[in-house]
Amino acid sequence: MKVLGDDYIYMIVVQHGNVSSLLARYIGKPKSQIALLSSGAGSSQSALPAFVQNQRMGNPRSDLERNPDMEKVLMAETAAGAMEELITLLGGNEPFWIKSPSDGRFILDQTTYDKIYPRAAHFTSCNARVESSKDSATVTMPGMDLVDMFLDPNKWVDLFPTIVTEARTIQVLQAGTEGNRHGSLQMMYEQMHILSPMVPTREFYFLRLCQQLEPGQWVIADVSYDYLKESGSPSCAWRLPSGCLIQDMADGFSKVIWVEHVEVDDRIQTHRLYRDLICGGSAYGAERWIASLHRICERLAFSTTVPPPELGGVVASPEGRKSIANLAQRMMKIFCASLAMSGKLDFRQLSEGNNSGVRVAIRKNEEQGQPIGTVVSAATSFWLPLSPQNVFDFFKDEKSRTQVYE
Repeated sequence: MKVLGDDYIYMIVVQHGNVSSLLARYIGKPKSQIALLSSGAGSSQSALPAFVQNQRMGNPRSDLERNPDMEKVLMAETAAGAMEELITLLGGNEPFWIKSPSDGRFILDQTTYDKIYPRAAHFTSCNARVESSKDSATVTMPGMDLVDMFLDPNKWVDLFPTIVTEARTIQVLQAGTEGNRHGSLQMMYEQMHILSPMVPTREFYFLRLCQQLEPGQWVIADVSYDYLKESGSPSCAWRLPSGCLIQDMADGFSKVIWVEHVEVDDRIQTHRLYRDLICGGSAYGAERWIASLHRICERLAFSTTVPPPELGGVVASPEGRKSIANLAQRMMKIFCASLAMSGKLDFRQLSEGNNSGVRVAIRKNEEQGQPIGTVVSAATSFWLPLSPQNVFDFFKDEKSRTQVYE
């Protein structure tokens, strides 16, 4: 896969030209003068203006007042720097990626990373930590379709209902080239959670930049941005350059390489049931994103494929299978959104000794195709000394499932 080498240098140069054009349009200066405000391939950190260095180094505050034009300059520069760093992280395992001795997952060698990309920590408390991971898979969806879905916040939620509960585009700085979305840049918001009411959500305001490296190959880079300067970061997490590489393959398949890199500050102690999952980096790691993407792509492929007659099945027509798939997706999305416990009553996380573990939420239902009215939801989490597959098989079997209600 051509990510480093000559193609890599070419991409960075083109990227710099695109960003310079963007900045020139925003602040009304020729590209030659814009070069003093933006960094190209091989430029040093010290060459950047002070407010750009602050954002890159994880410091959301600046002594310089940022007017709207300078704000757009900073957004474009921040996204370009994140893209440059992400492409390097995607380019191979060495020297950045090592296998975790505990579970074999790929994580960043923090010492090597900090030498090449030094930055001040965004969080300074004793509870701060860094989560990093990398994974890849082949999925049943063309690359351009994935790119379009990643850049649409509504489709982004539909792709990852088990991870993303809410997403929206705040500002489109660049729509991107028609037909391949090259150069698309937007400020976005998203809220993420794991499927339990006992773990707080994570929120991000971030920039998303899409670049086409060559025909059939795209990189989408995300990086947190200090959008709410008055109140600081909206939650306990700050996304360092993260994202994915999408490579078109034959027969409508795509190869996806995913990188997650987040700085986290646990202001509230994680519930003991989820401490290993959260603190170990598995809850929001690249493996989970890849697994979720693989499942939804299989589900979408199922809705457009007619099975051979010998396999049988209740619904054989393409229209019927698509309808069933859409229903299943809608049910999954509603269920996952309910577990976010939006509008919950209490129910703050109490000490573990006094915490019943039950969460209750009341919301007004306005979803199309559902009865209009008030919905009361209750949820809890508990531990079972069984493997996930055994629990799934138990509930999947209609004969054994009735035992729960006896």
